[in-house]
Amino acid sequence: MKILLLLFTCNLLYSQNHLIYDELNRQAIPFAEVELINNDSSHAKFYTNKDGFIQIGNTTTLNQIRVSIPGYVSKIVKSSELKDTIFIEKKIIELKEVFVKPIKKEFDNVGFSNNKKETLYSCSQGLETVVFLENTFHENKIIKSFLCNVKKRKSYTSAIRIHMYEKGLDDLSPGKEITNDNIIHYLEGTSNEIVEIELSSYNLTFPTEGLFVGIEWLGEFKKEDGIFVDSQQFETSIELNDSIDKPISFVRNRLKNTNWSNLCANLKKYANITTANCLNASFGMKVYKE
Repeated sequence: MKILLLLFTCNLLYSQNHLIYDELNRQAIPFAEVELINNDSSHAKFYTNKDGFIQIGNTTTLNQIRVSIPGYVSKIVKSSELKDTIFIEKKIIELKEVFVKPIKKEFDNVGFSNNKKETLYSCSQGLETVVFLENTFHENKIIKSFLCNVKKRKSYTSAIRIHMYEKGLDDLSPGKEITNDNIIHYLEGTSNEIVEIELSSYNLTFPTEGLFVGIEWLGEFKKEDGIFVDSQQFETSIELNDSIDKPISFVRNRLKNTNWSNLCANLKKYANITTANCLNASFGMKVYKE
């Protein structure tokens, strides 16, 4: 009995359960990014599950943790101040004054979702892929939905997060993020089709200078218990096309490296994949006509 009690006590000491909650509405925040920091350097990064839950092992070696979620203020908590529930503050966004016009039901397609597939690009947890969409209308448009071509081989539930970025100031690369919400979408079952994710309720604008849009792959989990499955790579892929000769797609793994790299250049260098034009993600959007 003493041995069992000792083991139980050690487990409590070296493993802690935490919930990430919205400070205002007291609701769990799904798939928050949690960074473990030891001696001012990143030790590891994880996602909470769909219920905002995460288990952190061996907290005695940590100095602090950082919690990051789109649309929320990043929060750093010292390990000595960790509690079962961590409350995160929503960002206060100062909106520009706009004149609201009635939105018609008609819309235009932009981007590459209907382009012919050239190859598939495998997804793994933490991978973020974006592509630049030029605004050929030369005026701001309200975004109706996001489109992506996805091939899903197994019936696990997959979660993705939508991101949008301004064009970088110095070159054609992602700049400041312009999405102010934690936009999560779940993919159920197996599929090999265009996925449309409705965005009209978020009041997002397609700016005249264009934008980068794409997805962050949060992982695959069992629907009955919400636990991430161990083997996730190569189970789900996105389509790539070679419709244009411009390297306008970028990738990064948010759990390992926050630096962007060019997708087409990576495939040529590391996978020895070459095509007539550049390989880019087959992402697109629907925007309302005015």
